[in-house]
Amino acid sequence: MTDLVLSEWIKFKSLRGSWVRLAFAIAINLAIVAFGLWFFNRSIGDSEPDTGLTNRIGTISGGVSMAVILMVVVGVIVYSGEIKSRSIIPSVTVVPNRTNMVAAKAILVGLVGLATGVLLMVLNTGISMLVLDLEGFPLSLDDTDVARVIVGGVVFVTLSALFGLGIGLMANSQTLGITIGILWPTAIESSAQAFLPDWIGRFLPFEAGSAMLEVPANPDLPPWEGAAVFLLWAALVIVVGGSMFSKRDLGSS
Repeated sequence: MTDLVLSEWIKFKSLRGSWVRLAFAIAINLAIVAFGLWFFNRSIGDSEPDTGLTNRIGTISGGVSMAVILMVVVGVIVYSGEIKSRSIIPSVTVVPNRTNMVAAKAILVGLVGLATGVLLMVLNTGISMLVLDLEGFPLSLDDTDVARVIVGGVVFVTLSALFGLGIGLMANSQTLGITIGILWPTAIESSAQAFLPDWIGRFLPFEAGSAMLEVPANPDLPPWEGAAVFLLWAALVIVVGGSMFSKRDLGSS
């Protein structure tokens, strides 16, 4: 399995588009964090020295939602990029056990998502704490909500990339996979929530995942229960997508 993961890493790092999307995810996240800090200072400033912790923590997590969408796309192209380039044919010739191939891709995507999530949250936290401290609104890593949002952001980014991999496996098309990956968190879930009861809507994947970033925590879906729900969704789409991939005639893909 180690050799398979290393092989997937070689293929991933050779795709310039993967690095471009990761860089864009980090850049747009930092842009939103910077805007949030600017807006925080302009809207609150010294006029409300006792401003609540919620607004301050919001500057850390503000850019995560946009980064998550791009991480879904990164997950999609780990598989669909091979379909588009037709490099999937020699891959399955070398590794006929497609289940092992899917597992290797999942491990790679999980590690890439984890590394990206850690980098995002370290940058977000460091910049926010520095700027807010200079403005007289300090944040402390000892605060339970601050620590939970930092860890939650890392988990949210990681699981989003894995969810994207599952979407790519099911779609079997880079264009279709990316389209679904972008529309799911931005339009599909919000449209579904308009017709579903609240108790069902909160268990949709990205709605559940976002519970990790909420301050104060949502009593109807606590943060780590939301993480567990999103993990189950990610596992489900990978299993379903992997099953479809195992039975797929790649010669006609």
